[in-house]
Amino acid sequence: MCMHSTYNSPFHMFWSSLIVAVVTLMLGQSTAHADVHKPEMIQLTCQTVGADKTPYFVAELQSDAAATTPKELRLEQIDGDKPIATSAERVVSYKDSNTPVHMVVLVQGDSAWMNGAFDALPGALDRLVAGTPKGSKGALIVYAAGSAQTRYPLGPIGKLPRALGTKADYQNNRGTPLIAGLSSAISLLAAQPGRRVLVLIGDGQTMGSDPAKALGAQGDALRKRNIETHVFFQATAGTAIPDEIRRKDRVFKLATTTRNRYATAQPKNLHALSSMAQTRIANRTYVYFPANSFKLDGKAHPMRLSFKSEVLSKRNVSFCARPGASSEGTTKKGCGCSSGASNGSLPAGATSLLLLGLATVVGTRRRRRNKSSRAG
Repeated sequence: MCMHSTYNSPFHMFWSSLIVAVVTLMLGQSTAHADVHKPEMIQLTCQTVGADKTPYFVAELQSDAAATTPKELRLEQIDGDKPIATSAERVVSYKDSNTPVHMVVLVQGDSAWMNGAFDALPGALDRLVAGTPKGSKGALIVYAAGSAQTRYPLGPIGKLPRALGTKADYQNNRGTPLIAGLSSAISLLAAQPGRRVLVLIGDGQTMGSDPAKALGAQGDALRKRNIETHVFFQATAGTAIPDEIRRKDRVFKLATTTRNRYATAQPKNLHALSSMAQTRIANRTYVYFPANSFKLDGKAHPMRLSFKSEVLSKRNVSFCARPGASSEGTTKKGCGCSSGASNGSLPAGATSLLLLGLATVVGTRRRRRNKSSRAG
């Protein structure tokens, strides 16, 4: 009893509060620091840009555009005696890039979930599709009532949120055919070029006898097709905690990375989660390195990309081919290459014809010499 009163004295309560405040501050600083990520290499390609087809190496990075400047990035070819290096010329943001995104938003549509979440969804979808590059397209698929329902076929992405309709549209929906929804979304995105993004919003409830196995197969399909996946988990009111945890764990495995997972217990937080996801999607930058100083031979060479002197990635990259260059006897097409013979040798057919002509000339001269000898 004495101990209880002592540890609840004003003195101890003050120090306890102070310790909690300091620990909270430290954790907050640690979390903020952990969110500062160095750029992550997505891909590196050789491309020709503009009407004059100027060759560039273009590095696609997952990065905070405001924190990445050209002088911080360096690209090197490392298969020679001495590396050939170049610095970045420019960094282009996601919004200003010429790389449209194709996005499918897949939303749970049964009445039980929609009754709690619907009011927050229009604003969340508006935020999600904001700031996309010119030419981007989106589709809205709702999974409910035994099937995947396409509310908005692939079209201008800014019109996607309006296709959600009203809450009354979902009042008679029962069932959550998530696998059917994922299959429809994957099929649609797999047919699109460039960057493909899937955003799943729901409580993870899955129909079927073995949802874990079925979702695992869908996750494999997403990774195989290189579809960038973001997962929002918002539990339906009244769901038992063990079921909620199990569902969340299953659907979170679909996300491309752990940073693409977003969870809330309150529908009103969906807008904030959409802001986080939109920032994550928009943190894609395109870095242009002049390629004219490299021997553009159409072959693959090992390249090293560094950020602030720290190596980000090493990988083989297929070089563009200058007009007149060829790779192992076959001229590369694209990347400013010539489509005809370009290595200074004659085509095989022309060579054969020339040899035949020479043989004919030599044979004719020999016959003439023989006739002259006999005549003499």
